[in-house]
Amino acid sequence: MSKERNYEFHITAHEQSIKALSEFGIPILGIAMLDKEGFEIQRDWMTTITKSFHSQENAISYLGSILQKIQGTPIFRVKIETPYDDGLDLNDFKYIETHNKIVQRPIYYMPTSKNIISGKFNTYRRTY
Repeated sequence: MSKERNYEFHITAHEQSIKALSEFGIPILGIAMLDKEGFEIQRDWMTTITKSFHSQENAISYLGSILQKIQGTPIFRVKIETPYDDGLDLNDFKYIETHNKIVQRPIYYMPTSKNIISGKFNTYRRTY
C-alpha cells in the first residue's frame, strides 16, 4: 500500500454559506485577495478541511462526499491541495500555489492573498 499523503479541501462559496458550515464543525478560512500594490480587491470564504489518504482517487472521492452534504449551496470553486514532493510531475498542473509566512514588509511581485482570520500567511499563485 502507498504511504499516506495530506490533502486540504477548499470549497469556496458566499461568506454566509461558508460561515454556516462552520456551525457544523467544518473549518473555514477567509482570504483577502491583494493586487500587486498590496490593496485588497476581493474576499473569498472557503472550507479548509485537512485529511490524509493513500491515494489521490480516495481524496477525490472524499471531496465528492463533502459536496453531497452541502448540496444546494452556491459554490464558486472547488480545489484540493497537497504538499509538493519529488513524485509529483509539475507538467500535469496548470496552477500552483505557494504558502509563505508574512514578513514585515511584503513585496508584491504578483497577485497575492492574506488570511483575514489569522493574518499569518500569504499565498502566491502562478498560472501556467
